[in-house]
Amino acid sequence: MNETIQKIFSITGALLINFLARPAMYWSNIATYMMSYHVHQGNSGRLISPSWFLFIYDLTWTVGAVCAFSMVRCIKPSYLIFVAIVVESSGFFMELIFLHMTWAANEILISLPAGTGLGLFECLVLQYYVVDWTENKGFVTGLIQSSSCAGAAIVNQFITWWVNPQNFPPDLDHGEIVLFSSEEIIKRVPSMFLVIGGANIALQITGFCLLRERHLLHATDTLNENTLTSKDDTIYNTFRCENENTSNNNENNNCNREPFGSDQQCNNSSMHHENEKNETVSKLLCNRDFQKISFVYFCIQQSFEITTPFFKVYGIVWIENDHFFSTLGTVMVLSAIVGNVIAGICLDKFGIKICLMVICACSSSLLLLMYFLAMLMPGLYFVVTVLSYTFSSLIYPFITASVAISFGNKHLTRNLAVISFMNIFNSLTISVVSEILIDIYGWFSVFAWGSFSCLLAFIFVTLTFSEPKNIK
Repeated sequence: MNETIQKIFSITGALLINFLARPAMYWSNIATYMMSYHVHQGNSGRLISPSWFLFIYDLTWTVGAVCAFSMVRCIKPSYLIFVAIVVESSGFFMELIFLHMTWAANEILISLPAGTGLGLFECLVLQYYVVDWTENKGFVTGLIQSSSCAGAAIVNQFITWWVNPQNFPPDLDHGEIVLFSSEEIIKRVPSMFLVIGGANIALQITGFCLLRERHLLHATDTLNENTLTSKDDTIYNTFRCENENTSNNNENNNCNREPFGSDQQCNNSSMHHENEKNETVSKLLCNRDFQKISFVYFCIQQSFEITTPFFKVYGIVWIENDHFFSTLGTVMVLSAIVGNVIAGICLDKFGIKICLMVICACSSSLLLLMYFLAMLMPGLYFVVTVLSYTFSSLIYPFITASVAISFGNKHLTRNLAVISFMNIFNSLTISVVSEILIDIYGWFSVFAWGSFSCLLAFIFVTLTFSEPKNIK
């Protein structure tokens, strides 16, 4: 089998594995029905904010990514990916067993395996089966990430069609939110998890079978560098020197085709390889470019963490049309597909600073508009919510590609695990803040918080940001 076919197989496999692997993208739709189910059954407990799901999801994603980085040293990546697939899919089936528990318990039960499994396999798939195939890391990572958006678009339509095909309006006021009380809706909630879980694991097993072991050759060489004994040093050093000479020659020949190619980059290619090889966690955390990207990441993610769980929970208070929100959720993720791919291309073409400025400015203004347009103009609320979700979601493929380009492929799993710790702080912040602000000041304060965070990021990028040295 030639290299081109293997490349197609591996990228297709990665697309299938990620297709339904991000329940966070369709969580708002699921959460509304689940809260209605628990209130109807009388076992809801306190209806905590749906954003707590994202906190636990991000926390366990980080744990999974760290475990993947640690275990890949002694376990083949393909074995870890298979285990991660099983873990990730188990959350949907666990809901069938424990749905009688409280709303808070169910948020934990579905987010724990979903986040852990995704953290385990996402970085491994990218590092060992995707990014080594191409120089256009921005485009490829955007493409892989966008497959989750395509899956979420289908799931959003399916959820509403399956649970509420007759488009019953919400009719149960519960504090600041409105829920469903129809028996037709309530009795369909459990089976929803069975169908989604079955489709998810079927797609992931198919994608796993398409991944090629041959892609591990480079990774195996990298791991062997850390495990060779002194007896093998002479042989290894000879092999490494030959490979580095070949790699440097290829870089010089392909300099003009590098996404961030420049004469300076070509002249300093050996320095880039040295940095890629010797970069440590402490150096990464002390790197100013890494710190700046992490801060902006935190600010922009506030917008995403508000738009994702609340676009339906808040919007349905003013727009009593369930099918409206299923269509909105579908268009949101479809728009994010296009946005993710375009973001990768723009990152390759324009660099980090310009992309960040556009994302920050748009996210800040659009999020604030969402609050007012829900009660005034549903049509414009639809458009603005789609744009807000699209721009704020760009930060995920953008960060993945930026870390890969800036710090190399060798420690990509570790580097993404380090930056993923910011996800935990982000989700915890918005979970606590939204609980407090909604109870005391109402919905406007939540949207204003996210808008201010993005505005702060825009000012910071404009005044202090410069292109990382390894990129340009």
